[in-house]
Amino acid sequence: MKRALGIVLLVGCSSAERPWDLPWPREPEGYASPATPTAKPVREGRFKIDLPTVLRLAGANSLDLAYVREKVHEAYALAEMAEEKFWPTAGPILAFRRHEGLTQGTDGAFLDVDKQQTLAGVGVRLRWDVGDAIFSTLSASQRYEAQKSFLEGTQQSVQLEAALAYYELMREHLRAQVSAQSAEVSEKLATELDASVQAGRGFRGDMLGARVQSASSRLQLLRSREAIKLASIRLGALLRLAPGIELEPAEAVPGPLDLVPLSSLDADLLKEALGRRPEVRQAEAELAAHRHDQTAATWGPLLPEIQVDAVAGGLGPVPSNLESTEDYAVTLGWRLGPGGLLDPARRRLAESRVRQAEIQMERVRQRISEEVLSSLAQVRAKDEQVKLAEQAVRDAVEALDLTRERQSRQIGLPLEVLRAEEALTRARLDHYTAMIDYSQGQLRAFAHLGRRHSEDR
Repeated sequence: MKRALGIVLLVGCSSAERPWDLPWPREPEGYASPATPTAKPVREGRFKIDLPTVLRLAGANSLDLAYVREKVHEAYALAEMAEEKFWPTAGPILAFRRHEGLTQGTDGAFLDVDKQQTLAGVGVRLRWDVGDAIFSTLSASQRYEAQKSFLEGTQQSVQLEAALAYYELMREHLRAQVSAQSAEVSEKLATELDASVQAGRGFRGDMLGARVQSASSRLQLLRSREAIKLASIRLGALLRLAPGIELEPAEAVPGPLDLVPLSSLDADLLKEALGRRPEVRQAEAELAAHRHDQTAATWGPLLPEIQVDAVAGGLGPVPSNLESTEDYAVTLGWRLGPGGLLDPARRRLAESRVRQAEIQMERVRQRISEEVLSSLAQVRAKDEQVKLAEQAVRDAVEALDLTRERQSRQIGLPLEVLRAEEALTRARLDHYTAMIDYSQGQLRAFAHLGRRHSEDR
């Protein structure tokens, strides 16, 4: 009896290598949900933040990542459940039966019998729907791989969104800085012209024009401060920081990012993106899972369902009077109809899902190609814009110096200085905007190539 029970358990729990073993070495990384920002008191105020800190916090506190990580754990649990179809079930058995009255014997005669029996022991059952067990395990493991790739893609998307928000915050700070300089110059010029008018040497129209420009500069400064607040709130929400924390960029002026060399060939970068992007690996894993489902629908029903039962214990009229008993059974069977043989609808469904997965694969490749080529074209265009904006700033500075020199010699008009200041303000804004756009374009191109910031560092 013990030898038979051991054989049943050995068949079900064998650790020998099987072609359907799951192709992953360990459980997914454990993850605890991010703490609620208001769970403990925090110090409010203004804090400086840089890009590496933004990327680190975006990967740690994102609710989107927390949700996708749980989806990975769900996929792992489903893969485990699929593999558990190979495991036997065992447990204690306690049964009591009693019969009173008429029954029929094996010879057809009816007898008036009172009888009872008690069974106490251990039962082991091993049931294999071989086709379903093998192919569902394979498809579940592929879907687990797809979820892991989806997690990687989500992490890159979250970090990219946070990095772009950081540069939007920097953009608004630079805009406010230029607006403040413009307002200071306009206010100073308006004060000088007002003094000239009061002394009878100036033209009142020039003074009023300077006042209008000064009011416009102050208005733009107020709008920039409002935009700074909104950009800080947006970045804080992406990083899940506590309310009351106002962020400002640690860099006074953004340095140019050099993440993707502009001299690289588009074909080489596109090939790299298709080989590195997690979306491609996700689509490939989904396609492999559907192909396993198709194989299961086509060939799975040809494999028999196997059931092995073994029961060992004591049998007798009462628990105090039991004798040893053992029962063994092995059953093989095939299913006809839905879910088994002669089920063409299941095969057609599986074939359709495979074709859908193939189409989705091509859609992913096409989308990645468009993203890579578009981001590279934008970065190269922004690079030219930065160079042009730098030259415009140099020209505006020189023009302002010459205009001030003319005014100091009482050759030029005060409004000429004001116009030169306006030109310099626009040139500085264009330069800062071009640098921010270039950095954001570099970040997008870097992410679209499937590169990771940890690798870049």
